[in-house]
Amino acid sequence: MPRIALLPLVAALFIPACDGGGSSAAAGPDADGFVAVPNVSGIKAKVPAGAKPNGVGGAAGFHTEDDSFGFTLMEVSAERQGKSMEDVKTETEEFLFKKWIKEEKTEDGWVLTHEAPKMNFDGDEPKEEGVVYSFEVRRKIGDKTYKCYGGIAKAEGLDAVVETCKGLKAS
Repeated sequence: MPRIALLPLVAALFIPACDGGGSSAAAGPDADGFVAVPNVSGIKAKVPAGAKPNGVGGAAGFHTEDDSFGFTLMEVSAERQGKSMEDVKTETEEFLFKKWIKEEKTEDGWVLTHEAPKMNFDGDEPKEEGVVYSFEVRRKIGDKTYKCYGGIAKAEGLDAVVETCKGLKAS
């Protein structure tokens, strides 16, 4: 399949659906500042003020309107659990990749951050218009493995979103 045909799919991974809701969670944060992650059962996260759910029935996670914070959370399939950090890095480098920022093995997975081209899909041909600061944090929470991932507009926000992903916990 030509790479150009995959561009809309990749764009969909980086653009969260928004329900227009106002608060980061209907019930609000618990005593430790955690809120339930929408559209996934049993996981909670610490998110910044102003973070909104990715949308009713949409991808599990949160985002901000200014694209300074956001993540999507999904359970990793049994097939994908067999992939090593090196395998995932190799796959990442195959499409819309610029350079690695950080790679770190953790007790229950890994943290990968990299620059990817920010693409504009308006018009006849996609055009590169800057950089997206992308991340993937693999975690084991309870008996399940999760991938917390996404891309944000500014490098300064990477540490905050990665720390949120590393801090996910069972509710």
